[in-house]
Amino acid sequence: FVPAAAGRRLSEALASSLTAQGLTSPPWSGPLPAPALPAEHLAAMRCWLRAVAGSAERKVLGKLLQVGDVVALREVFARLSGHRPFVELCKAYAAVSSSCCDGLQGEFPALQFLKATATPETAAAGTEKETEAELSLENCGELWVLLLLLLPEHLQALVMPELVTLGVARGVTKAVRGPWALPLEALRE
Repeated sequence: FVPAAAGRRLSEALASSLTAQGLTSPPWSGPLPAPALPAEHLAAMRCWLRAVAGSAERKVLGKLLQVGDVVALREVFARLSGHRPFVELCKAYAAVSSSCCDGLQGEFPALQFLKATATPETAAAGTEKETEAELSLENCGELWVLLLLLLPEHLQALVMPELVTLGVARGVTKAVRGPWALPLEALRE
């Protein structure tokens, strides 16, 4: 639970940080060639991760998504592995978060369930290793992508306007079709 005033402050801080990143930054930087991914997804992940990495509210964000049931989360990500925009954003997340050029390397956790090189058919398999630890934004990269897609639309639009106009977040809730997704979809409207 986040009190309304704290939620507004968090939203304002994220909006300010995302605006500072701007939509005009190049999708990739550095001496290595850009990965073979849609440029808009690379740019979105670069904007999102740079904004969060430089935000004082990162610790608050780190407490927003925590998962105690790894089996249920595996099922959610198995369903999302068939949703192409989510998979492409996860691949972009993996590329950007491991790039040394933006100073993000080591700042964000690796993907735990969807491997960056996985195809939709093999992505659902994820990791076979069960973990006793609670999953959170501190140890599961897919949760950073999911958080981006669960942000209010005004914040999503600052990261990548197509997230809103193409209804990517709505596609995520439809792909999951779980009982928790229905209330989330209702809140978005």
